[in-house]
Amino acid sequence: MKQISFKQYCYYCDKILSLYNSKNNIASISFLHAVKNHHEYLKKLYSLPINLILLNIFVLIKSIILFFKNYLYKIFYKGKKIQINPSSILLVSNLIRTIDLKNKDDFYFANFQKICNKNKKNICYRLLINHTKESSERLNYILSKNKISNTYVLPKYLNIYNELSLFINLIPSYLHLNKIKKKISNKIFKQIITRTNISLFDKQTRFNLRISKQLIKLLEIINPQKIICAFEGFGHERLIFFEARKFNKNISCFGYQHAPVTKINHAIKRSFNKLYDPDQIFLTNKVFMSEFTNSKKTLNIKKTVIGNFKYSKIILNKKNSLKPRCLILPEGFSSETNMLFNLGIDAARSANNIEFIFRSNPYLRLKTKKQVPKNFHFSNYDKLTSDLKYADFILYRGTGAIIEGLINGNIPLYYQIKNEMSIDPLLKYNPKMNIISDHTSLVKTIDSYCKKKKLHQKFEKSKIREKYYFRFNEKNILRYFIN
Repeated sequence: MKQISFKQYCYYCDKILSLYNSKNNIASISFLHAVKNHHEYLKKLYSLPINLILLNIFVLIKSIILFFKNYLYKIFYKGKKIQINPSSILLVSNLIRTIDLKNKDDFYFANFQKICNKNKKNICYRLLINHTKESSERLNYILSKNKISNTYVLPKYLNIYNELSLFINLIPSYLHLNKIKKKISNKIFKQIITRTNISLFDKQTRFNLRISKQLIKLLEIINPQKIICAFEGFGHERLIFFEARKFNKNISCFGYQHAPVTKINHAIKRSFNKLYDPDQIFLTNKVFMSEFTNSKKTLNIKKTVIGNFKYSKIILNKKNSLKPRCLILPEGFSSETNMLFNLGIDAARSANNIEFIFRSNPYLRLKTKKQVPKNFHFSNYDKLTSDLKYADFILYRGTGAIIEGLINGNIPLYYQIKNEMSIDPLLKYNPKMNIISDHTSLVKTIDSYCKKKKLHQKFEKSKIREKYYFRFNEKNILRYFIN
């Protein structure tokens, strides 16, 4: 399977999607949405089919156990329901930490709800997709307790009848894909269909369909004229737009690009069907806008640079003096987390003058019993901004949080693996002196910056911060949502 390039993978996935123009069961298949050329997203492409099937069986058994566990929570929190109100604007976002329910602002959209609600004619209702380990029933109880209105956490599961129907309804799609497979002679296309059929029954595909089913009922209650969601090109985002249009053909659909977009991205930069596309994509800066312009696969979708919702109160900053403090920011994958954790440990052992602070990605908490050096510790702050203020350097790979660090004045140090395509969100403009290859080069680069003012000045002259910063102004967004 290794002979298949990422370009071929994308081509055949898009071909399958185009064959099934408006079939939700096919559009929901996670494997068909090639988010980006990253080893974590390509696991299904290069894994043996039998291993994928066994994994699906294991995850299915685990899901059945969790379903009944979740049912107990439903009984316990039965009388504590959240009110869902008709609203002109519907915001669909992600909940990745329980602690975020203490704050009325959204993790991705900041105070977007508050901005929309300034006009009394408009009400913005927020739906949260639950990515935490907590039950949605308990999370909705916390919302109620914290008096956060117009917000509802989507249930993790449907009722038992709908869960079974969801699974059984996938069988015709499986049989139809097999028919196509028998008719074609292209070996690569056949391999892609084999993995598509396996992915049809995986956890992420069921997750996508579950959101689609829930949205059908909620749209009838909320009855919005406009809908906006975080947009990276995932299957569930496409289904959100599809269900919105099926409910109301005149509804306006907006996608908000919050994660970095570089040459390795695919799913967000392509259109496969107008029904599944947003009418407009809001972009966070001009660098990422240029990526869409260069791809030429979304010409039918309007694009506007509005800045990052979270940057309304952030001012472009730079640090005049540097201290040897390095924040480690991994992506939300176990392989990436372990990679940067081990690199940080090695660097800390070889340089006790440098302090390393490890901050786990919100999607994945690192669990380790490994003994760490005295100059290596884990972040105790809830907010990333607190760590960014304390540290002057950031060790990273593919995380979008590096943009916020860059704007805050931190020096970005990208870890490049030999013979690997770069996944650096700052790929276009990050100077070569900020690319490190091992723990030795990491220590040397930090020491050089701290000792040589000229090196720091050279970095400042690159104007990289200005390129990735676009000040968010609520007036730019209000014209799309306030009637």
